[in-house]
Amino acid sequence: MAARQFGVCGFEESGHCLTPGKLMQIFDMTFEHVNKRGAGKQDDRIVDEHGNPMNCAAHAICNQQVGSRRVL
Repeated sequence: MAARQFGVCGFEESGHCLTPGKLMQIFDMTFEHVNKRGAGKQDDRIVDEHGNPMNCAAHAICNQQVGSRRVL
């Protein structure tokens, strides 16, 4: 996902990135579930059945800050 995003945090486009312009480093990346994980809705796929991108990579600090809120 990080390669697909060219190292850019998945929250940057929505304005929720805490370090905009700072590319993610391997030690700083986390898996962001766009539809979150609660209530049995966890979907870890990177692409859907049609090949469309799902979920994203994000800075750990951004993912922690957003928590379980849906912002993407």
